[in-house]
Amino acid sequence: MHMKRHSMVWLAAGLFAMSGCGVDLVEDGPSDSGEVSSTGIALSFDYQGNSDVKKIKFLIKTCHGYPVLEEVRSLEDMQLPGMIPEFMDSPLDGDSHHSFADMFSVLREGCYHVKIVPLNKYGRPSRVCDEAYMNHVKVFAGQTTEVMLISQCEPKKENGAIDVIGVLNHPPVIRGVYFKKFNTECDEVKVCIAAYDPDGDPLKFKLEKKSGPKLLSEPRKIDYPNGDTNGEPDSMESYGGDHNGGDNGNNVGEVQCFKMRLGEAGDYEFKASVYDLLWEGDHLKPFGYDSKASLRFPIYAGEGEDGCCKPKKGSHDDD
Repeated sequence: MHMKRHSMVWLAAGLFAMSGCGVDLVEDGPSDSGEVSSTGIALSFDYQGNSDVKKIKFLIKTCHGYPVLEEVRSLEDMQLPGMIPEFMDSPLDGDSHHSFADMFSVLREGCYHVKIVPLNKYGRPSRVCDEAYMNHVKVFAGQTTEVMLISQCEPKKENGAIDVIGVLNHPPVIRGVYFKKFNTECDEVKVCIAAYDPDGDPLKFKLEKKSGPKLLSEPRKIDYPNGDTNGEPDSMESYGGDHNGGDNGNNVGEVQCFKMRLGEAGDYEFKASVYDLLWEGDHLKPFGYDSKASLRFPIYAGEGEDGCCKPKKGSHDDD
């Protein structure tokens, strides 16, 4: 049988290229223009951790771009062990184990480009592991050239950490509401609300009319004067609240007073609400709708002397 100048040789493993690299590690050799009598190439495939790779496609072309081989191999059942002396520290260490696929091919002497493409179970290119290739690989007569191509896979997302702190927040407690219960129509009335928060949170106070005639002026906040509710403590009513500072012994509290002017004679109902606050950025905001204390209470207005008050018509409004 007549043999061409380029003898049959084996192409296996030994030169290395990382994924995405096209660095020529072998100088140009003679190109192969003859036919391939058998196929195969020994390449190994490296990836760390879980991936979508199930197979590897092997491709070989001559350095002139003529296709020589395209074949798909499944990953081996075993892993490439790092204790193989030939691979120790180049690039595998002694304790490492890597999944791989292997193919061996007999080719004519010449110059070749070799490439691997990781495939998923559907035979499509992997989304997480890159192609790897090496150009200008020389195949010499009577020798086996070893090539190891390493496909770099994307790292799995790194683990983070969560540090959960469970905090108990107690709603405020209304210690008392102080006001003059019996009044005359159009009187100016002051209401003071004393409250504390078991956790020492800052407080927000609110006073609103729930039923009764229309007010001549809505409740507005005023300063609490020297610890006295309105200078006439004997004439003030106190509704509800915890006068002992609560079960936890926290006696630190606040007092907020409101002033308003009643309308025509009638029965009024008011609602005092206290919210505890938290910081959100540079602003304080309520913890939530449920974290509050509220108390409803009545105020009565009798008729006054003729001409003492001229309320607006349409007096009754029920919010």
